[in-house]
Amino acid sequence: LGANYVGKTTTASHLVWQHGFSFMSDNFIVTKDNIVYGFPDGIRTAQFLPEPDFLAIYGIADKNFVKVPSEKIAASAITAKTFFLQLGPEPIVEKIDSTEALRRLTACHNYLQEFPEYSYLVFLRNFPPAVVRQERLTSFLKSQELFLLQSSPDQIKTMELLTKYLN
Repeated sequence: LGANYVGKTTTASHLVWQHGFSFMSDNFIVTKDNIVYGFPDGIRTAQFLPEPDFLAIYGIADKNFVKVPSEKIAASAITAKTFFLQLGPEPIVEKIDSTEALRRLTACHNYLQEFPEYSYLVFLRNFPPAVVRQERLTSFLKSQELFLLQSSPDQIKTMELLTKYLN
């Protein structure tokens, strides 16, 4: 999770193609308890890629949608760890608590304002009110081991550090 251009696609691609993880979503996830449900629609890549040779390993070369093979897509997963990505000069991984995770999610959403077109959901029958959605999100975050991953321009060094925290 993180803002634009922090390395989410790069990180996900590395985990899928190098470590046997499954792809779930490029933009949206739905959670219930500690189960995550995805919306796999292909990987969107940025126009500016700081390490094109690194991403080329995974077939990502420019701004487009990269089709993910169906055998690499998971419809749902039980999660135990959640990483929040940010950019920085050196790769760092540190634990954060659910309050910080919620603050980061809220700040990211408020900054990006990417999903106002989904405001119609509040009118759907059985769509929970904001306070219930907030409680569910807080519960999900409390069920996770939460980390801040600072991704550096040296993507290989970043991925090596991340790999230590995956098990």
